[in-house]
Amino acid sequence: RALSVYDDNGEGDSNTVCKAKWGLAMALIESGQYVEAESLARNARSGLDKSLDQKYLTLELMVTLGHALTGGGKLEEAESLLRAGMRKLDEGIVRKSETDVLGGEARSVLGECLTAQGRYDEAEPLLLEGYHMIRKVIALRRPQAASARSRLVELYEAWGKPASADQWRDNTVGTIP
Repeated sequence: RALSVYDDNGEGDSNTVCKAKWGLAMALIESGQYVEAESLARNARSGLDKSLDQKYLTLELMVTLGHALTGGGKLEEAESLLRAGMRKLDEGIVRKSETDVLGGEARSVLGECLTAQGRYDEAEPLLLEGYHMIRKVIALRRPQAASARSRLVELYEAWGKPASADQWRDNTVGTIP
């Protein structure tokens, strides 16, 4: 409701409001409310796309929107958006230090999308690379690392590899490289 006040006043595209919409979209994803998250992420992204100095946040929103689309079953659109975001990251449009966690998250979410499509051979290297990129920068118990690890468990369960799923599920102290 508070965000609609900004929209009604013509301030819905301000950087501050777009960041708030992105944060709310992330919270909605965590609670499984993918349709609402998709709407907020699209709205925030359209505002930031107008501002060239917001490259990193725009890429974060691409990953968030890709995550919402994956959760909502819009897998082809999610895959296309996530691959486009990864290309931009790989082209180096933001500083390298900023790309490690975001690039890892993009790969991990794309791996989740491919897992949902039954494309396990393609998903596995993306999920592993994403996890290791994230772990290189942040602690094991941070939400991004835990989510990346959970996506690996989901892959191996769906793929019928329970021993691999158990190895990742039981990793609570970082014993997996």
